Amino acid sequence: MPPSTILFVFDIVQLLFVFAFGACVGSLLNVIAYRMPLGIGIVSPPSRCPHCETRLSFWKDNIPVFGWILLKGKCRYCRTRISAEYPLVEATVGLIAVAFYLFWYVLPPGSTEILGVDLGAVSPDWTLHGTFRKTWPVYLVLMGLIGSLAAMTLVDAKTCMIPLGLAWFPTILAVVVLPIYAWYASSHHRGAWMPLPTPGPEGWPVTFGAIGAIIGLGISILLVKFKILTQSFADYEAWEKAELAKQADEHDASNEESPAISTPSRPILGRGVAVVVAGLAGAGCGFFVAGLLDLRVGVGVGGASAIAVLIAGIATRPKSKSSPDSDDESPADL
Repeated sequence: MPPSTILFVFDIVQLLFVFAFGACVGSLLNVIAYRMPLGIGIVSPPSRCPHCETRLSFWKDNIPVFGWILLKGKCRYCRTRISAEYPLVEATVGLIAVAFYLFWYVLPPGSTEILGVDLGAVSPDWTLHGTFRKTWPVYLVLMGLIGSLAAMTLVDAKTCMIPLGLAWFPTILAVVVLPIYAWYASSHHRGAWMPLPTPGPEGWPVTFGAIGAIIGLGISILLVKFKILTQSFADYEAWEKAELAKQADEHDASNEESPAISTPSRPILGRGVAVVVAGLAGAGCGFFVAGLLDLRVGVGVGGASAIAVLIAGIATRPKSKSSPDSDDESPADL
């Protein structure tokens, strides 16, 4: 067998393993997105069918992606339909894990170009000096950051709320764990490489920009602590009580269930999706225009994204309270 074929098979095996790892992370994110808003522990109790409450077995029922396919989207025991959200999240996180591993450790510079972008050059310089055996902790930190972002997105889309635990975990990873490991690795390799995700010697502006963002975040936290800035939805409990009382008065005192409060998740999610899609579309247009005009890609992408997000934000803004058609409603509508 030619050496090139052996190397190709070896790369495929690595990518399959990485996909399995990413899919397992996605499975954990599904658990977090379901349990955290309900106040249920992440580790305990064990996984159960929410309908028949039968305990699920990992090897029979909980295999990421393929378990849902083998069960044809239904519970093995009560045949209740299982949402396709679960395998989609698992597959998406698995593919993201594969993409980063492929760009960082498999594709050499100059090997693959798409739209004029050398995918092999996406990897940081330190991945060229150290193999995965030396830099795997940084890859795990990256997956932790991506997983936290995905979990926050899922919970926020469902409840319009992000638990603080999901925000503190990536903060500790990025601000504490990664710098400590970078210092340890560089000190044990005579300063030959430092595993920080910056694009080589010219990446210091990015590094200092990130440091500035962290400082700004700290200042914002202090301003909120000293009540110079107010928290979002700080008056939610008062509004909730008033809304419950209002809806209770509108219903007859019968055996009906307690009035449910309409959640603002759909309009807020709709506006958020519109802004994100506009930003991505603007980034693509800016990338294309920058290539045509021989401009720096970053300038084109950033400028077009900013303009697209601004337009989408204006187009999807909620009605002002002065509008005769507007509802005088909750702080969530502001």
